[in-house]
Amino acid sequence: MTDGTRDMSAEDRDRVVVKCSVPDAGTTRFEAKRQEPVTMVIFGASGDLTERKLVPALYKLFVEGGLPDPFVIFGSSLLDMTNESFRDKMEKAVPRYCELDRDKWRVFASRMFYQKIDYRDPSTYANLGDVLGGHISCNRLVMGIQPEEKITLTFQTKTPGPGIGLRSVTMDFDYLQGYSGPALEAYEKVLLDVIDGEQMLFWRQDGLELTWAFLTPVLSHCESCEDRASRLLTYPSGSRGPEAVSDVLKRHGKEWSDE
Repeated sequence: MTDGTRDMSAEDRDRVVVKCSVPDAGTTRFEAKRQEPVTMVIFGASGDLTERKLVPALYKLFVEGGLPDPFVIFGSSLLDMTNESFRDKMEKAVPRYCELDRDKWRVFASRMFYQKIDYRDPSTYANLGDVLGGHISCNRLVMGIQPEEKITLTFQTKTPGPGIGLRSVTMDFDYLQGYSGPALEAYEKVLLDVIDGEQMLFWRQDGLELTWAFLTPVLSHCESCEDRASRLLTYPSGSRGPEAVSDVLKRHGKEWSDE
């Protein structure tokens, strides 16, 4: 009993206890539960935590009417499993941690799905978004060179408001933003720096010697190799470069973007 009730009469204390312990009529444990459809994605769903804690807790909430309708569980991990094998794995594990009603479990399990995922491959997350009925764009860092010197960072963030969803937002840095003076081209800037004697442009003698010591054998080999015309890959000015660059990118699962 708290200090505030010590001096109360027994009748007053009874009224306080009754008022604090009896819930209002018509209230239920999950009266204010979320009504919108929900998909829960469990990364690492093949692990011990999923079968010991997460799925048993979600199943109990389902039995007690605490989950929104519809509610879908989407498991993913590095292991190869089908929807059926994932459900079987959970069905064998859950009875060790809570009581299982077979009829209710069948309904609950029908809302469980699985897909193998490689966390190191960015394209996996885009595929996951397609499976879930949405689109997850890749984060993108773009660095623009002259004449449009800028940095653009596009990344995923939560959509404002009470709902749950992702959208792409972009942060821009423009080198010329807020500048009203003359915009010098690259060679104009360099030539003015040379005229002004800008020491940052010039190497020390020992630095030059080390650079040529590295480059001279490379240049000598290039000059002496056979069939130099076929080895030198040319490309139009202002283009992305030779087609061989695209082939290198494709071997690593990458490609040029026009965005």
